[in-house]
Amino acid sequence: MSDPVGFVDYYSQCEQALTDFFKAGLPDVFVKDYQITDNENDMLLGQDYFILFRPGAIPERPVTFQSAEHTYLQWRVTVNLFTRYVYKQTQWAQFKRFRALILYILETKQFLPNNANVEKIVSYSAPEDALYWKFKNTSEDADPNMMTQALSIVLTQRIAHDG
Repeated sequence: MSDPVGFVDYYSQCEQALTDFFKAGLPDVFVKDYQITDNENDMLLGQDYFILFRPGAIPERPVTFQSAEHTYLQWRVTVNLFTRYVYKQTQWAQFKRFRALILYILETKQFLPNNANVEKIVSYSAPEDALYWKFKNTSEDADPNMMTQALSIVLTQRIAHDG
């Protein structure tokens, strides 16, 4: 399927804005490009900390948040936090530290720099508890072992249009 002339994938712009945001805020954590991804297989490449994106709900197009030049949409992005662990006795501390770093960045840096139309983080929540996660179901193939928790982030995006 070919894209129409002028096509823009607005949701992908939101994922890219969050990728840039987390990499800039936590450069010592996200040292490899594949650590923030939408592909589970990237977690097989190594490293201990990952963000895995999943699309959230499509935003309603609110008439009240638009003008002749712009529409403001609020996108929900599901951000799955993953921490690889080796030693069971340290897994929760390791996971909680990673999650605390992510929440700190979200709380202290709500505006998204260098992203022309994805402007601000509006809200975030984690509606589910943290879980254990394995790539395969057999114990001998359960490498790597991960802790994970889904975090829902809402972003404001300004979309220019012709009226």
